[in-house]
Amino acid sequence: MRLPLLDAQSDTILSDHPKELNKRSKIVLYSTISAYTAGATTLYFSWYKNYDQRSFHFFNDWQEWEQVDKLGHAYSTYAQTYLLHEAFLWSGQSEKKALRNGAWIALGFQTSIEIMDAFSTGWGFSLADMGFNLIGSGSYMLQENLWGQ
Repeated sequence: MRLPLLDAQSDTILSDHPKELNKRSKIVLYSTISAYTAGATTLYFSWYKNYDQRSFHFFNDWQEWEQVDKLGHAYSTYAQTYLLHEAFLWSGQSEKKALRNGAWIALGFQTSIEIMDAFSTGWGFSLADMGFNLIGSGSYMLQENLWGQ
């Protein structure tokens, strides 16, 4: 369980100041949208645009890259869930809502990468990668629910 959000200058609880929480919510919303847009656009133009495209397709990459890629998916989604969870808490969301929103948005970020893979001739949509994305986000949620840290 987290402590209530305090205003650093006056030591008052921010839930008593809805304007401040509304301001923080907007900062988190616009920052999240901006980070996603910049990241996805940069990834597409620096990586995927350089490869031939085809229709949406699946690809079983379980035997590729000695599963290091799978650990990367789990860790990335875990880290994104953590960062988003903390941002939503800072904005004044409840623990439960912040955790749920952080997990769903992190999964959305990672799913968009799988969709870009799905249109590339060299790769495809990987169900295994999606599974490890779920493991990363799910393990963070489980840790928060069991230990609260």
